[in-house]
Amino acid sequence: MKKLGADLVVNTEKEKLQHVVPENTEGGVHVVFDAVGGLLGAKALASLRKNGLMMVFGSLSLENIPLNSGLMIFKTLRIEGFWLTSLMSEIGPQERNSAFQQVFEFLMNHSSQVDVAEKYPLEEFEKAIKAYEKAGRNGKILLIS
Repeated sequence: MKKLGADLVVNTEKEKLQHVVPENTEGGVHVVFDAVGGLLGAKALASLRKNGLMMVFGSLSLENIPLNSGLMIFKTLRIEGFWLTSLMSEIGPQERNSAFQQVFEFLMNHSSQVDVAEKYPLEEFEKAIKAYEKAGRNGKILLIS
């Protein structure tokens, strides 16, 4: 993660996220993006500084986040949900195409810090699918035209 540009990496199996983050970030972070939920989501919420925002966009743990209402009240925290499918259905075709173009340009830029495992031309989509399904794969599989 540090090679990809992270300033702080926390191993939540060995360290307490809700303690390590505030201790190393002047009292916490401004925003948390949570795709996990459950107890880890609650710990991530506790790593926010006053007036912080938690953006929830997944529930990989398959558990709801147990909310500490006192923490939310006294630190004036906000939680918002985000679902890309909903956003994409609410914007017009021109905005959608522009968003896709920006994302793909970023991913295809060799200086981007996204972990890309392999790139395949569109004609080799079957190879790309096999690479995507490969067990233990790290990084994205991209189709390029």
